[in-house]
Amino acid sequence: MKNREIGHIITKGGSVEDIQKVIPKFPANPTKDTFIKLGYAESTAKRYISLLKQNNSSKAPEKTQSCVKAQTDNLMDLVQSANTNYDNILVDTCALTSEQGRNVIDNAKQVTFIFATLEEMDKKKKDSSKVLTESIKEYTSKILSFPDKYMLSRFSGYSNEKYVDNILLQYMQILPKQIRPTLLTADRNLAAKAAAFELEYIFVKQNEQNQEAKNEEKQESKKEVIITKKKLGNGMILSERNDELYIFYKGTFKFEIHRDGKKIPGASNLEIKVEHGDSIHLYEKVKSKITEQIIEID
Repeated sequence: MKNREIGHIITKGGSVEDIQKVIPKFPANPTKDTFIKLGYAESTAKRYISLLKQNNSSKAPEKTQSCVKAQTDNLMDLVQSANTNYDNILVDTCALTSEQGRNVIDNAKQVTFIFATLEEMDKKKKDSSKVLTESIKEYTSKILSFPDKYMLSRFSGYSNEKYVDNILLQYMQILPKQIRPTLLTADRNLAAKAAAFELEYIFVKQNEQNQEAKNEEKQESKKEVIITKKKLGNGMILSERNDELYIFYKGTFKFEIHRDGKKIPGASNLEIKVEHGDSIHLYEKVKSKITEQIIEID
């Protein structure tokens, strides 16, 4: 039988030592088979091993600090809940119409499609925009080619529910919190519903279903003027355009945006808006030594 306390400790950033404080007999060097014997699925076992390595390597980092001064507004290209997990994503079909949504999927470690969503994708690929049609073909191919990353669930909803948005919310609610994925959607109303149920979500604003909106966006982008663009080192780039400040990270290390006491997980290869007063914490690992670089946005 599963010991859910183990999963809870791991997903909250705990190490093997933290687990052993609760379960003294837990092995010092757990393997995938350790978790499978405890009743976890193979995919979950792999995820926990990966998270443990990350958690163990993040202890007692050394800190250095640098500062960047800039002004920005309060808007974010990605709107997300407080405890968003970019490594464990549940996909809503409309997220495939967004370039940023597809980037989130490509950079995630585990991506789940439920059966109700697959059926919806099958219907929409016949009469939707070219962007969505091509994206559906791309990701159904990836589902078949990379089963270790793309997880499938047979869940089709309870109580004769036919509305896929509600089925996605049902699926999240039946899962234990420690393994529950973060909903990725381009539907503002669905994101609001997730917030009402205290479920984790990522809402991507850009939606390419409307070709006219795409054309307007392209025209608007031609008007943008880049005021500053500065390399901060370690693959981190800071840019300012139209009085808005962005960061873009090209590396592979973990980083977070700290804002008003909250920690917002960062994602590589995504342009993310930052705010006055934010600090970016980049955790670099060199020869098993972790260094925390702190960049303050004043």
